[in-house]
Amino acid sequence: MYFFGEFMKKHSFFSLLTLTVLFNLFFSCATTIHVTVDRPAEVDLGSARSIAIEPIDISKNLNRTEAAYARDIVNYLEYNIENALISRGYYKIIGTSDRRTPADIYLEGEITLLDITDEKNTEKIKNPNYGKNTSGGSKSTYEPEYLTEITYRRRVQFIYTYQYVDGYTNQIIKKREICKDTSSSKVAEIKMLPEPYDMVNDYLYYAVAQIAKEIQPYSVSKSLTLLEVKKDDDMEYAAKLAEKGYYDESYNKYVEIYNARNYFEAYYNAAIILEAKGDYYGARDMMKQLYLQTLDNRAHRALTDIQAEIEYQYQLQQQINERN
Repeated sequence: MYFFGEFMKKHSFFSLLTLTVLFNLFFSCATTIHVTVDRPAEVDLGSARSIAIEPIDISKNLNRTEAAYARDIVNYLEYNIENALISRGYYKIIGTSDRRTPADIYLEGEITLLDITDEKNTEKIKNPNYGKNTSGGSKSTYEPEYLTEITYRRRVQFIYTYQYVDGYTNQIIKKREICKDTSSSKVAEIKMLPEPYDMVNDYLYYAVAQIAKEIQPYSVSKSLTLLEVKKDDDMEYAAKLAEKGYYDESYNKYVEIYNARNYFEAYYNAAIILEAKGDYYGARDMMKQLYLQTLDNRAHRALTDIQAEIEYQYQLQQQINERN
């Protein structure tokens, strides 16, 4: 009994220790700052100020059923692409009802493929009631070892091709396509198969979002992580200031901590705060100095990220200058 009691004491101790370690790993986390940053358009349309959204064509290679489904897809794309561009107000948008109205850029598109295939699958499955007597009368009837299962699956292959055309030279600036090949889950009856439009709807949303950010500046959310020093109240206070958006106060506090204690983390965080404020050159200079002094990979990764933001802002400014 003594041995058993001692074992339980030790076992409980190690269990508690394990839980404590796991708690610290999963529930102690660094402070993260969430910011919104601007990105340049991915396709440079120069000084263009107007875009005409041409009616989307449907390939003549589609059969009647496929063409009918394609019409629903076309309606979705035309309506949502137009609204996505109008909502930003970056260009004067000429809608699909005004075909070949003079414009700086024409957005042309076609549903080049919409292949709908329904598959019937037959397979033998193990009978869970194998060997059981299912008869109710005098003659015995036993369940077979295997049963035949029939299922249906729908496959949809979809290609939307689009291009940006210079309204003055008629030259193609950029041509792209969105291709998707998706299949439904197996169902017991053919009438339970999803509609083709529903199967590609997520991809249509992606297509609209893709076009919107290709030809006009857009914004993205970004997370910046601050380093922490355990059991340091001043570092924790500076982090809380940053978390609440008091960037100037947080920056000054981190600089004060660095001057007093020479913490790598404090100087690093001060540079990150400058990045959060949009002072990319100041952030770059601080992080570069920190990396040269310490050769710490954390500083190098942050420096690379800040330099990328500088490049983005430069490209964005170039695009804005071209239109002015």
